[in-house]
Amino acid sequence: MVLSSRGATLKQVARVCGPLTIEAVRQLAEHPDPALRTRLAAFVTEHEGFEALPGYRQRGRVIADFERLLAQSCGNPALELFVEAILAITRDAKYTEFQISHEQAAAIARCHRQIAEHVARGEADIAVVVAGRYAAMIVEWLPDLAAEGWLG
Repeated sequence: MVLSSRGATLKQVARVCGPLTIEAVRQLAEHPDPALRTRLAAFVTEHEGFEALPGYRQRGRVIADFERLLAQSCGNPALELFVEAILAITRDAKYTEFQISHEQAAAIARCHRQIAEHVARGEADIAVVVAGRYAAMIVEWLPDLAAEGWLG
């Protein structure tokens, strides 16, 4: 409601979430516990082929769950809280007009796989670069409509 009243766009929300995702990737890749760092890789393996799911909501749910797991695993409660708040905004049914295509989901799946591989190996610098490309790709795809069109 606050974002709607201030005229925020979905693209603006994504621009805020991007740096949070990048920071979560960095923190997780630098985490000393390899078992924790491999959580993303297990998630990616478990959801392999999600881009072929018939419904865009199902594809979106996997993407949100990846970002949620990333935030939960990085060990930063503040970052986890902010990511969860942003994900709560995009769960609103009024956001469903934006539909992740199979092609977009396939590109996201490739980024998820690369991020997970680099995080698992503790390669923070490379993981951050991939996460930056991932965040920019998402922002590029989103419409820049006024919040009233999405939230109101």
